[in-house]
Amino acid sequence: MARRKLRERREELGYSQESLARAIGAETTTVRRWESGSTSPQPLLRRRLARELKVSPETLTELLADDEAKHTPSLESRTKGDGDMRRRTFLAGIPLLATAMTPNSLGSLEVEVSRLWSCYQDSRYQPIIDRMPGLLSQLQSQLLSGPTADRRRCENALAFAYQLSATTLTKLGHRDPAMGALDHGIAAAERGENLIVASSIRRSKAHALLAFGLPSVAAELVEETIRELASAHVLESPNSVSILGTLHLVGAVAAAQEGDARRALASLDAADEAAARLGRDANCLWTAFGPSNVAIHRVVADIELGRLRNAIDFAPSIDARSLPSERQARHAIEVARAHTMLGQIDEAAGALLDAEAMAAEQVRNHRLSRQLVASWLEQPRHREAVSSLAERMRIESD
Repeated sequence: MARRKLRERREELGYSQESLARAIGAETTTVRRWESGSTSPQPLLRRRLARELKVSPETLTELLADDEAKHTPSLESRTKGDGDMRRRTFLAGIPLLATAMTPNSLGSLEVEVSRLWSCYQDSRYQPIIDRMPGLLSQLQSQLLSGPTADRRRCENALAFAYQLSATTLTKLGHRDPAMGALDHGIAAAERGENLIVASSIRRSKAHALLAFGLPSVAAELVEETIRELASAHVLESPNSVSILGTLHLVGAVAAAQEGDARRALASLDAADEAAARLGRDANCLWTAFGPSNVAIHRVVADIELGRLRNAIDFAPSIDARSLPSERQARHAIEVARAHTMLGQIDEAAGALLDAEAMAAEQVRNHRLSRQLVASWLEQPRHREAVSSLAERMRIESD
């Protein structure tokens, strides 16, 4: 099996696939797919799985790692037909060394970083995949050959470029290169001596840790970063308030994934305070932070805590039109997840189709939406209804 360690742990405790599925409230076919490496557990089931297997969340991640990095289809296989997104150079080019390319001016490179962040928030990944390796290389060349006076500016631009690389890779489910890019970004921000930039990238790292099943590690990183921001007395600008607010949002989801409702609520309330200070749905440092994003994360926290009815009832009251399409579509994917967990596949599919209409590349490539559709295909009574969507996402039923 692709996940030999997971299977061996199950058998060591005397579980069959059927009995483990009953114990955690999942389908037997779902456990089978976990062990084959074709899907991964979502956070709520991940917690239950760790409990039944008597392991920590970190150890469970190791059990799932036999093939977890491979179970998400590659950019080549899963994006064929979506603007030819097949670019191995993107994954290979994260830890780039500077090349002999003639660098553009630093100002033009900063504009390019901002443009690619806008592409990400519009859920358009093709330009990022096409341009990012060269952009990273040019920024590194600029560090070597540019004026010494521009070094800090260049390090900060490089940090934001690595952050964007990692954010895109995380969304697509590529764990190791995403974490590597984040470490490069944090190092660049620290060399640039910009605490706000470094804090922003640490927040992205905490989000990635959440996405890859390490909520306790993510929570520790969030708390450490918040303490560092507070001690530096830099929480006055819109940028710093936005970073603080998004850190609290990640902390809320981390707490919810660990089943700590009190801590999750406290973090959401702290994020609400930051949003009130900001006074609007802003997009400082590409955070999309503001009252609407806090509301979206209340839905996510409810889902993680198993309060699915609360999440579904509250979700329609959120007016997310002021947010980038990436945030709006991500919210719809979460609503689809809640409906799926309640067995409401028709409603879930409707939510995902709404998301596809506004952000097709995101829905067709996001690891979570792909897991949802794969799970729907396991159920014969729903297979026909979602077959067209599955075909567009290039997901095949077993």
